[in-house]
Amino acid sequence: MSTPATLGARQAALPVPYVGGQVARGGQVGLLGNRDYMETPYSLTSYTEKTIRDQQATSVAEVLTNSDSSVRAAIGSSNRYDALTIRGFRVENSEIALNGLYGLVPAYRINPAPIERIELLKGPGAFLNGMAPSGSIGGSVNVVTKRANEDLTRLTAGYISNARFGTEIDVARRYGEQREWGVRFNGGIDGGNTTIDRQSVRDGVGSLGVDYRGERFRWSADVIYQDDWMKAAARGYTPVTGIAVPNAPDPRINLAQPFDYARAKSLTGLTRAEYDVSNNVTVFGAIGANQFTFDKQEAPGATILNTAGDALSTSRFQTGKNDGVSGEAGVRARFDTGPVGHEVAVSGSAMNRTDWLGQTNYGNYLTNIYTPTLLASPGTPVSSFPEGKSAFLGLRSVGVADTLSMMNGMLQVIVGARQQQVIANSYAPVSGLEATHYDQSATSPSVALVVRPIKELRQLHRRPHAWTNAAVRRRQHQCGVRALQDKAI
Repeated sequence: MSTPATLGARQAALPVPYVGGQVARGGQVGLLGNRDYMETPYSLTSYTEKTIRDQQATSVAEVLTNSDSSVRAAIGSSNRYDALTIRGFRVENSEIALNGLYGLVPAYRINPAPIERIELLKGPGAFLNGMAPSGSIGGSVNVVTKRANEDLTRLTAGYISNARFGTEIDVARRYGEQREWGVRFNGGIDGGNTTIDRQSVRDGVGSLGVDYRGERFRWSADVIYQDDWMKAAARGYTPVTGIAVPNAPDPRINLAQPFDYARAKSLTGLTRAEYDVSNNVTVFGAIGANQFTFDKQEAPGATILNTAGDALSTSRFQTGKNDGVSGEAGVRARFDTGPVGHEVAVSGSAMNRTDWLGQTNYGNYLTNIYTPTLLASPGTPVSSFPEGKSAFLGLRSVGVADTLSMMNGMLQVIVGARQQQVIANSYAPVSGLEATHYDQSATSPSVALVVRPIKELRQLHRRPHAWTNAAVRRRQHQCGVRALQDKAI
């Protein structure tokens, strides 16, 4: 197989799927770009769109917990949002990156319909990706949006017991004299009753991805809208200190009240551009924005009082939103110094996220984990504060990396560092005055070694250069020959 003619085109091409099609032979390794797993000294797994469809998954977190033994659900799917643990450390749903940028995904749950790849990096990744918004250290997740690689029209219908139905449409087309323009639309809706008592859901998603693939210039843009609603989200409960843990109740029992609900809406826009200054130098940049809004009435979690299952609960109403802006810019270059090949990347990134929150608290009531108490209303408010700015998070970083290749690729050394600044403020609920302020910087150095002592380990199975017009024409010819063969059969 031939490899891409330019450094930028090689980095832009997604690694090909491995045998079976459910995982890819590599993925985006942050600052280092797309890499085959045979030249990646990090624990990286990239799950493909085929995995998502085969599992009939309803969220990105569901794919990861079903597929990888190092990932566990920190919160049950009967809740309104997802959270994971990677190698035992918690990772919030809002810490998942979109096309390499943090702060652009829904804070509660990510619908997988617009997603082409789910890339899981295990272990600390501050050098590669910058600090995650909540500082997770067990690992990081990046999701890659779909592109119109070939013409496609797919309509899917689904059913999940007890009575949850859904449908999804996926349409892709390429246009232009050299098929340089691509458009891909994904839309889906599902809803109905879940296996939990008195609980129902309704989820909707729509996305539009547009891209241009020229000889030296590549551009893409995505717009993603998600609308989720859940009635009677089931929250966990905690026993008081000093009592024996009571017997587990029937998992279908729901402690939520009939008036409990959660509604969330997310709108994301993202664009990325790359230009090959020469075959060995590429400049790139990306910027995106997300607005996530929510309102919910729920019990934040009951406290179990004794072994009989009696519990103390309450009700709370919240409304709020998160506004995020994220971007990066950088340059990649490759050159030789004598027998040593270099692939250098320099990148700067920034993310700002501002949170707003309003809250109304209601009185406590007694219930039981085996026979829940159902109320007609949450009662009389005992305290409240209006919606206002509650927090600000700013992440700034600059990273540099050099991949040194020697002895015809048998030995690779990756050296680099990232300087990270974190600004975090919190604000008083009523006055809006700054309550706390944090502004610190740190540098994360990194050195990694790859040794491939035999020739077979150095033969990377890269995708042919899908970004040049010549390759597009070859692809069209191959598809035409294959169609004639199928017709003859």
